[in-house]
Amino acid sequence: HTHTQIPHKAHTQKIHTNHTHPPAHTHTKHTKHTGAPPLSPVHARVHALSSMAFKWQSSPLDEAVARLKANDSTLAHLEFAGQSIGDEGVGRLAVGLRGNTTLRALLLEGNGIGYEGMTLLMNGLRRCTALELLYLGDNNIGPAEVGLLADWLRENSSLKVLHLEENLIGDEGLEQLVNGLQGNKTLHELNLIGNEIEDDGVGLLADTILRGNTAIKTLLLYDNEIGFEGAGRMSDVLGGHTALESLDLGWNAIRDHGARLLSNGLRSNTSLKELNLCYNSIGDDGAKWLADGLRFNSVLKKLILGGNKIGDEGARCLGDALRSNTALEELGLASNEIGAAGLQHLEIGLRDNLVLKELPYHPGQPNSGLDRILARNSRLQLEAVEHRKLMFVWCAHVDYSLPVELVEMLVRQSVWDHQLSSRELRAYLRAEERR
Repeated sequence: HTHTQIPHKAHTQKIHTNHTHPPAHTHTKHTKHTGAPPLSPVHARVHALSSMAFKWQSSPLDEAVARLKANDSTLAHLEFAGQSIGDEGVGRLAVGLRGNTTLRALLLEGNGIGYEGMTLLMNGLRRCTALELLYLGDNNIGPAEVGLLADWLRENSSLKVLHLEENLIGDEGLEQLVNGLQGNKTLHELNLIGNEIEDDGVGLLADTILRGNTAIKTLLLYDNEIGFEGAGRMSDVLGGHTALESLDLGWNAIRDHGARLLSNGLRSNTSLKELNLCYNSIGDDGAKWLADGLRFNSVLKKLILGGNKIGDEGARCLGDALRSNTALEELGLASNEIGAAGLQHLEIGLRDNLVLKELPYHPGQPNSGLDRILARNSRLQLEAVEHRKLMFVWCAHVDYSLPVELVEMLVRQSVWDHQLSSRELRAYLRAEERR
C-alpha cells in the first residue's frame, strides 16, 4: 500500500446495443467526489490475486475456438480482455464453448459486448460445466443483458468469481442479478464496481442475497451511488452475517450518518476482515462512530478510510479505540485532514497496541514515534509467525496420551528460550488435543 493515488481508468461512454434501452439516469441521488476515482485498494488486491492464480493464455480467436471444441485440457484459462472482439467475436467464441468441460477462467473485459453478444455467450456457456471465473467488466451490459446472465446463473453450479465492473447495470439490472443468484451456493466473489447502483439496489442485494448466504466472501461496490440508507441496509446484514470477509464501499456517499450505521454492524460482526470506506465524505463524527465499532470488533484486519475529511478529533477517537482493539492490522488514513496533533493522538493510542503494523497517513506530516511503533509491531508479528512455525514443528512430536498438564510443562521447558507465550501454547495444545 503506497501513498500514491493510482488513477482509475477513465469512464467512457457506452453505447447500449439492445433495442430495449435501459432507464436513463438524469440525476445523481447523492453528491460525492467529482472526477475519476482512484483504483479501489480491495479491487487492486483481488485483481492481483487473480492474475497470480492463473497464467493467462491469450490466443487468436480461431485457434481458441478450435481448442475449446477439442476440449484441450491444456486450455484452462482464456483471455481476450481489451480485444474489442464485439458481439460477432463473442458469437464465434460461444461456438467453441458449447459442451466444453476444461475451461476454468474466461476474461472478456473491454470488448463492447451488448445484447446480441450476451445472448450468444450465455447459450454457449450453458453446457460449459467447469467455468469458475468470468470477467465481463467494461462492456455494454445493462438490465436486459443482466437478465440473460441471470437466466444462466440459475442453472449454473460451478462459477465462483463474477466481475461486472464498469457497466450500466443500475438498480434495475441488479434486481435481475439478484433473482438469478437466489439459492446460489457457489459464487464467492461479486464485483459490481462503477455500475450506478443506488440505495434501493444495495438494499435488495443485502436483504435477498447476503442475508443467510454462506458462499459470498467478497463484495465490491466501489464507485456507485450508495448513501447512508444503503449503508444502513448493509449494516443490518453485517450484524448477523457470518460469511462476508471483504466489503468495498469506497467512493460512494455514505458520509457520517452512514458510518454511524455501519459501526452498529461492526460491533457484532464475526466474519468481515476488510472494509473499504475511502472517499465517502466521512468526517470526525463518522470516525468517532467507527472507532466505537472497533472497540467491540475482534475480527476486522483492514479498515481503509483514506480520502475522507477526518481531522485531529477523529484521529483521537481512532487512537483511543486502538488501545483496546487487538485485531486491526491496517488502518488507512491517507489524504485526510489530520495534523500533527492528530498523529500524536494516534501515537499515544498505539503505544500499547502490538497488532497494527500499517497506518498510511499523509506523508507531509511525519511522525517518527508513530513510525517506530509500526516498525516494532511489524517485527513482533514476524517473530510471532516464526514462533508459531517452531511450535507447530515441536508439537508434531508430542505424545498426546500424556496428561495435558505434563504436555504443557514439557513444551514450556523446551521452548522457553524462544519466549513463546504460555497462554498461546495452552490454547494451541488444547485445540490440538480436542482435534
